Amino acid sequence: MNYTRLGTAKEQDRNSIFYNPGDLAWLGSNRIAMSESRIEPGEIATFTFRSVAPYTTDIFREFFQPITENVGWMTAKESTFYVDVSIGEPGYEYDKAVFYLGKSGQASMIDTTQPITINVDISEQKMIIKIGDFVVREYLVSTGTFKTPTPIGKFKILNKQELRIAGAYPHYRMPKWQGFTKWGHGLHALPYLANDRGTFWNEALTHIGQRVSHGCIRLLPEDAGELYQLTDVGVEVNIQA
Repeated sequence: MNYTRLGTAKEQDRNSIFYNPGDLAWLGSNRIAMSESRIEPGEIATFTFRSVAPYTTDIFREFFQPITENVGWMTAKESTFYVDVSIGEPGYEYDKAVFYLGKSGQASMIDTTQPITINVDISEQKMIIKIGDFVVREYLVSTGTFKTPTPIGKFKILNKQELRIAGAYPHYRMPKWQGFTKWGHGLHALPYLANDRGTFWNEALTHIGQRVSHGCIRLLPEDAGELYQLTDVGVEVNIQA
């Protein structure tokens, strides 16, 4: 029989800071047992557990994902969630720091006085967001083709729009736009057309991680939305080949 558990995530199978060896629901420092002995298809499983938090003023965040032993992790974004536990009276700076925390850890790991930078590696089609030297997010992206390349160098976010519509035909619609050059390059969610009924959007999903744009940097819709919340005009954008 293959049992479904709740496993620690981001990083997967990390030793949880909330591990409580006195609670039988914890099968180890990285696994929690399902409350039911069995569920049928369409039913809802529950996981009930007690945790032990450190006696330290901080905000702790733990990510979890379901895993079916000997089968694999359920890695869909909607199946991943986190729990925040606030200890003591952390204050505003801790609240601000935990907003940026994209993996399991604690707010005190992030120094919010440090600048945010967006770093794009074209060779890997990857974007890394940092606060100081601390990595808070990593995204897969699509950059420009060899004929219409994404510019290399250091730039800044110049403007932001919830939706930008290209002036030239066929007037691509680009949600969560963040322009970074005066020539019209920007970071944005996958583009679509006003009358394509999602066809172009769905096609673009299969192109993520490839050089397919006209020079802009495309992100998956949920990643673009998250990035839009994390950044402000003036944030540095570093692009390397």
